[in-house]
Amino acid sequence: MASWVTNLKWYIENISGDRVVINKSEDGKYSIMSAVNAKDLEKVSTTATSSFSPYIIKVTADELNVRTGPSTAYSISTVLKKGGAYTIIAEENNWGKLKSGIGWISLKYTERVK
Repeated sequence: MASWVTNLKWYIENISGDRVVINKSEDGKYSIMSAVNAKDLEKVSTTATSSFSPYIIKVTADELNVRTGPSTAYSISTVLKKGGAYTIIAEENNWGKLKSGIGWISLKYTERVK
């Protein structure tokens, strides 16, 4: 593992057996979504430090691409239709992560419902 990765604290996306997917660095500068072996990690905290509260949005574009990560650099996993309501559980650079787990959407093409 690269030294710049091991020298940072990371938020975990998910755990499956001995594989852990790290998501964002604690300082928010890096997002790599990479699987690593659990034995290579040291647990520092089990509590989230974010004060983010999930909320519901409505799609305002005719079609909205759902991407595998929070930017257009990520591949499209599916498309949402206008008027659909979805829960956002995380935000990054005006992108919202869908509660369903299918991916991220640009929040520019949505309206906050509650």
